Amino acid sequence: MIRRLRELALTVSPAEVGVPEDAGIWAVVMEIEVSGETATLVGMADGTASLYISSGGGIIGGGDHEVVRAAAQGLVSIAQRTDDAIGEPVAEDLPYPSPGSVRFYFRYGSGTTTLEVSEEDVADPGHALHDVFASGHRLLEKLRLAVEAQRADTS
Repeated sequence: MIRRLRELALTVSPAEVGVPEDAGIWAVVMEIEVSGETATLVGMADGTASLYISSGGGIIGGGDHEVVRAAAQGLVSIAQRTDDAIGEPVAEDLPYPSPGSVRFYFRYGSGTTTLEVSEEDVADPGHALHDVFASGHRLLEKLRLAVEAQRADTS
């Protein structure tokens, strides 16, 4: 199921999420391998936000929370500002990241670009994709807090 959700995030058409075909970047997928598992973070221009863990589980529908929706939109907005570092849509394969690396997928119109960088490099504030990386971590934090708040409300 998680593999299918990841594939859907990476292949859904812009029309299916209400994005014009001529849109710039409308979704960002950031993946990091941690202890042999891959965390796939998805943020879309409409505020959709999800986290998938390759071993199963994750968070779906995070965009139902205003702070999460705003963080997802912020991630896409920051990616749009780093467009020059990203390049043209060319991704045909959808590989997972290598250990110690972060893989970014940027959805443009109906195309996708992917870049893999070392986690150490992208953590440097001088790296061209650092702001996207940092914004992805903000989205992850907002998702985590929203889930914790929801659990607290139901207990």
